[in-house]
Amino acid sequence: YEIYAPGGIWTSLTLGDKDHRKVKRFDEVAFDYKNRRANNVLLINGNFNPQSHPLRLLNIENPISYYTEDDNTSPLTQSVHPSNITTTTTNIIDWYARDVVNLDMYMTATFRSSHLNEAYYILQNWCTLLYYDPGGSNDYIVDGPSLISNMFKSLEYTPFGEHGIDSSIQSQADEAFIFSANLVALINYAPDTKNDKIIKGPMVVAEMFPFLKGTIFENGIDSACESKSTENEAYLFKDNLCAHINFGPSPRLIAIGQLCQFFPLLKGSVFEGLGVDAAYASHSENDVAYFFKYNNYGKIYVDANSGEEPILGVWVMGANAPVIHSFVPRKNRGVDMRGNRIALLNSDAYDNA
Repeated sequence: YEIYAPGGIWTSLTLGDKDHRKVKRFDEVAFDYKNRRANNVLLINGNFNPQSHPLRLLNIENPISYYTEDDNTSPLTQSVHPSNITTTTTNIIDWYARDVVNLDMYMTATFRSSHLNEAYYILQNWCTLLYYDPGGSNDYIVDGPSLISNMFKSLEYTPFGEHGIDSSIQSQADEAFIFSANLVALINYAPDTKNDKIIKGPMVVAEMFPFLKGTIFENGIDSACESKSTENEAYLFKDNLCAHINFGPSPRLIAIGQLCQFFPLLKGSVFEGLGVDAAYASHSENDVAYFFKYNNYGKIYVDANSGEEPILGVWVMGANAPVIHSFVPRKNRGVDMRGNRIALLNSDAYDNA
């Protein structure tokens, strides 16, 4: 079977609790517990010929290219199986090892830290903590780039640590909502301490936010941005749609509509046509938010008094944002993190089905 399931199939939800311990370390198809990555070799189906069926040329997100073992990261050896198939071997290896993994991947999520002028920039399962200089040019990297599982140890062996984070919202103090496909969790990211923890979740989006059930947002969110003028409010983005929500003590859907209904001056920009990959509200006193799409970023000034959202500009990364451009984009290469033998649960950790 050809299974393209970014983030895997959430085995944790199926296995549930075992001896009062949530089996949260598996986000893939469940096989017999004795099956492990064999000899650090990635087996590619020799019967799959992407060149003969162009519709199968899918841009797989985070295809496994590396593995971790003893805190080291190394490339996987690629082998076509069964080995007696030779006619399509070159095509398959070229498609997986060259075309797919060499795609440029841009920001998938950002959220501001509780520390002044610091924000987390996330590209799939990699994270960089950046000090940004609003209105200036003194940006610098505080931490990273590193795997999310190293930046936030509580996310190790979860969909957020392996597949990555698709979008995020700073909630309050040191807390943030993080999304991966149709899953969401509330975490305390504990800046500087590495004592981060999962407060709530992981769970499906519609369970955390019931008011999103039946909307396009329950199946996943492209990006999100905090509202600076109103506490506990945020904008969620999916394609060119936008949802204005309250995630506080009385959570609710405030409004839903086209992106430019909420941000009229984005009309005609790259964000109207292609959506928003990542966004966050600045710490600065004036109401500035940063939007990202591919290698473009925009600054929006939201005047809470007038209700207008003047767009200050849309720029291409590079000379305009050299520090960000130093780690964006990344190549599309995922990591198999099954090298930690201690983290592999034994048969007693499985529920009988």
